[in-house]
Amino acid sequence: YIPHFLSLQCIIHREHLIAKYFKYENVWKIVLKIVNLIRTNAKTHRQFKNFLEELRLNDETDELPNDVSLWCIVRWLSTYNVLDRFVELLNPIIIFTKEKGIAYPELENETWLSDLMFLTDIMEHLQILNLALQGKEKIIIDLSQTLFSFEAKLRLFVNDLRSKIFNHFPRIKANKIDITEEKVNEYSEKLEELQADFKCRFEDLKS
Repeated sequence: YIPHFLSLQCIIHREHLIAKYFKYENVWKIVLKIVNLIRTNAKTHRQFKNFLEELRLNDETDELPNDVSLWCIVRWLSTYNVLDRFVELLNPIIIFTKEKGIAYPELENETWLSDLMFLTDIMEHLQILNLALQGKEKIIIDLSQTLFSFEAKLRLFVNDLRSKIFNHFPRIKANKIDITEEKVNEYSEKLEELQADFKCRFEDLKS
């Protein structure tokens, strides 16, 4: 007797597809433009690293990263790394671009910064999920439970946003971003769309 088998597409690949299409183009476009400005010109890149070194020496702190991260289109996880490093170096980047005579008004725009922090926080959650799905000896039940738990977390994230507590959005909370009610609704809808995408793409795992 041969039992009925369910064929499944790669779970991690499907999670990549979901994350790939969750982005704010208005944020990502500016972040990439600035990162490329710094990293693709050897002289500018050297000046930026020297500038960060001076800041560390003057502030007597090693907390600042020593460079922005370069994005690689074939490595999805690099998206979060780029955003995270960009947020950490936001103030030095603002000062450096001004000194270079290049204006990026978005860097001091409250709405744009709100989108940046929200996107970075969500991409961190998606990266944590991605890493949890990897590793040896993971069976289908383990992977399914990890995905279903994340779906449940998305509901918590929505409640956290609407209450404006931001326990699950550390960058929004740390940077004391004043998020309008309109933005709260927008972000909540984005998360609900993300949850619906997860539910649709992984419906076969319920079986």
